[in-house]
Amino acid sequence: MSVLLTGGSGFIGLPLTKELVSKGNHVIVLDPQPNLTILQRLGEGVKVVQGDVTHYEEVLQVMREYQVKDVFHLAAILSTACEENPSLCFRVNVEGTVNVLEASRAVGVRKFIFPSSIATYGPGVATPVNGEARQEPLTFYGATKVFCELWGLQYYRKFGIDFRSVRLPSIIGPGRLDGGASVYASLMIEKPAIGDKYTVYVDEETSIPLLYIKDVTKLLVSLFEALQVRTRIFNVGGITPKAVEIAEKVKQYVEGAEIIFKPNPSVVAMVRKWPQADSSKIESELGWRVSYNLDLLVRDFVQDVRSCRNPAG
Repeated sequence: MSVLLTGGSGFIGLPLTKELVSKGNHVIVLDPQPNLTILQRLGEGVKVVQGDVTHYEEVLQVMREYQVKDVFHLAAILSTACEENPSLCFRVNVEGTVNVLEASRAVGVRKFIFPSSIATYGPGVATPVNGEARQEPLTFYGATKVFCELWGLQYYRKFGIDFRSVRLPSIIGPGRLDGGASVYASLMIEKPAIGDKYTVYVDEETSIPLLYIKDVTKLLVSLFEALQVRTRIFNVGGITPKAVEIAEKVKQYVEGAEIIFKPNPSVVAMVRKWPQADSSKIESELGWRVSYNLDLLVRDFVQDVRSCRNPAG
């Protein structure tokens, strides 16, 4: 029996694959551009398959060949890219998810873990937003996530697939070098840590919910390992530092860090629509809590970046 992880070479996929393997799972990574350099280091616990979730037959063949019984569906186009290319966003985020769900139904998958986003909410919702609030996203990315949540719930109701989802805030961590509008929060730590100057495209007062990649990995594994859940889709909060607070904290741990603010009004407007979430349900049902505050996050982030650049140091 195997666990399928789509998008396993991505920012969340790589550390999640590593964590799943460390817990004794046999992981099948399906990715159109797999990172073989890293994935092959994980040994026999990982099988890498080059493939695309937009091709149903490829997904179905992989599930049958490797006797997949559980799925983490991470493959997705992120927010900025979705706004630039709505057609590609639809094909990957919507058609890809439908394909993976339908193949899961065909082979009898048990659990289906789907990371959604707090971007499914539009402006004007009460904050912290709970799971019952109306979802009216104003982005293509948010709209695709709402659709996939609803489609997954239908596969739970109609076919008994144990669909579980979390609406994540913006994820921060080493290696997040492309994708969504919130990537500034990662780059303003990573770039100075490797000695580069970084120009931040939001203003100093911009504050969005952030969750460290190590907290995300722990969260997804906890959701997967739970014997049962009462809630199908959990809202997940994080920390909400202002951009200037991140910059100040980076300068504590990186001597001579150069961080310049040059806001892009359209990006600022987009990210400020994302609310903080109420995590009370996932805290009570799974016992999960945010572990990394801003100080611990920045310190760990900088250490990880430097250890990767100087593995013998």
